[in-house]
Order: sequence, then C-alpha cells, then structure tokens
Amino acid sequence: MHKLFLVLPLVFVVFISGCSIPGLGPGGFSGGASDVISIASLEADPSPVKSTQTLLLKAEIKNNGKDPKDGVLVKLTNPCTGGSPGWFNQDVKVNCGKGNIDGLECSNLNFIGGVSKTITWTLQAADTKVRLPECELAVSVIYSHQSESTVPISFIPSTETEKSAPTQGSEIIGPIKAYAEIEDDQPIKGNANPSAPQYVTAYINIENLGSGFPKDNNIAFNQLKFDPGQLTSKADECEAQTKTTSIEFEKGRTNPLQCKLLIPTDSEINSDPSLRSVALKTTLSYEYEARDSVKIRVEP
Repeated sequence: MHKLFLVLPLVFVVFISGCSIPGLGPGGFSGGASDVISIASLEADPSPVKSTQTLLLKAEIKNNGKDPKDGVLVKLTNPCTGGSPGWFNQDVKVNCGKGNIDGLECSNLNFIGGVSKTITWTLQAADTKVRLPECELAVSVIYSHQSESTVPISFIPSTETEKSAPTQGSEIIGPIKAYAEIEDDQPIKGNANPSAPQYVTAYINIENLGSGFPKDNNIAFNQLKFDPGQLTSKADECEAQTKTTSIEFEKGRTNPLQCKLLIPTDSEINSDPSLRSVALKTTLSYEYEARDSVKIRVEP
C-alpha cells in the first residue's frame, strides 16, 4: 500500500523533566532545523564571576527563515536574583536595541530574514564570602507563527485504470507541522453508485519538530483550520472541524484527527476535471517558545 506522505526534516526533540526547563540545552545551541526564530548562542562573561563583579549575559537571536518576523519577545526568565543565596543583585540592566524594554523583557522585536540581533543583560554579582552553588541563567524567545500545508488527493472514474503513485505535499515552514495524510492507494476510484455514499478518511497530523514547545504547552483548537477544497466532509465524523478541546502534545505529536470525506461520483469526476486532483489545506496558528540557559557560579 502506498501512503501519501510529506518528507519532513528529521529532528530528535527531547523533553527534559525534573528540575530542568523543557527545551533547554544548557550552554548550547537551542535552534532546531525547523525553528523560525532561535537562540543561536547564549554567553555569560566572565564565568565564573567574582563577588560584586559585573557580568554580561549576551543572547544572539536569529531569524532562520527568509521572510520577516515581527513582534518577537525575548526575556530573561531566570535572572538568579533574590532568594537565599542571591547570586546577583535585583537591578538588572537590559539592552534591547530597537525593541521595547519591559522589566527583563525585550518586546516588539522585528527581524528581517536571515538576520540576527544581540540582546544583553548586565548583572552585578552579590557580595559573598563563600562560593555559591551554580545557577542557570535562562532566556526564552517567543514568537507567533502560522504554518500551512497543501496535500493533493486524486480521483478517477471507477471505469478507468491508472497506476498508483506517491504524491508529495507542499513544504511546511515552522517548528510545528500540521498536514493531512491519506492512507488509501491513489488515485481513488470514484463512486459508481450515487445512492450509496462512499467515504475516504483523511488523517490530520500535528507534530512539533522544533527545539521548543507551544506557549503554555497547548494550542487552542480554533487555531486549526482544515479545508478539504471541493470535497464535502461528513459533518459528524470530522474531528478536524468539530473538536473543541485544546491541542495537546505527547512525545512531540498529537493523535491524528480523522475526517471522512465524500468520494465524488463517476459523473461528478467526468463533468468536473478539477476533482481529479483536490488540494487538502491545513492551517495552524500558534505561539512558540524556545529556551536556552547557561550555568554560572559566583565566587568570593
């Protein structure tokens, strides 16, 4: 059996539990092959830092895509201030370039395609007489994105014969991929008996292939749009159009959403050539967050 499939980038996504923060690779590159915006590097200088000394935390944020991306948010999520022990003083200075400063955040950052921006935070180490345990300075980047995919499904009249061939859909840009899949051999035979409706099942897959995760770890279901083109979906058997709960991920993907589509009759295919190849379009809008961290130690 031939499957309709998309050739998607192979990325291993690791979700770390316990005390670590999901999506973090301490001191390393946080960008996955599918990431639109990534933390290309995160550096703390000097390291280790001495008591009362000034430390510069520098994050390089990159737009990996070709298109502009506006409204990006970068924030220092763990400044290692306060508490006991307190590694750094509360007064943290932020340099956002042309972005807006709000506390430890840089908001409304605009990127043109393929360009990086550098965000810095200046921290002063606490006055300490003892060597403090390590702390992770953590940075997040959050951006909005919309991914689109188009997958063709083909039909022929039941009286015709044609070799089955795999059909590839469009490239999907972005860390979360939403796309339709047809498991039946194609082209699909038309319905020779209009009085007995026949259906083919489309499976809508949603996968997280980036280095981060959806903001708040889920996506509101109304952010998913499935358009079967000229085909008619069975109203009570199309989860992609009727589901109301949030989209949640397990091990980087969701359970496929099923949608039954009415197979055109022979006469419909003969009278409307466009039914021989119909585009199934899936659109998903979401906010995405990627994180990185660097360990730092404060010494006397």
